[in-house]
Amino acid sequence: MERFSREIQKQSDYINDLKQRVSQSEQYADHLRDGRYAEELKVQEANKRIFELQRTNQQLERLVKLIPPKCWKNCKSPAGAERKRGNP
Repeated sequence: MERFSREIQKQSDYINDLKQRVSQSEQYADHLRDGRYAEELKVQEANKRIFELQRTNQQLERLVKLIPPKCWKNCKSPAGAERKRGNP
């Protein structure tokens, strides 16, 4: 009878150990899910910012196309004007 009781206790301890491991695994999985969700939010924000920048870029391109070529010929950058004068 004593041997049987020890065996039952041994199995009970093993079951409790397995329950603890499962609990730890669940906690770890929850932690990974939380981390993945945070990363997904970061990606969504980055994609939103990229979209906004692309839209701004397209708007600027449309505005630049409205400037007549004659105006572009008259526009000179300060660096370009300095080089034409002979100053590096």
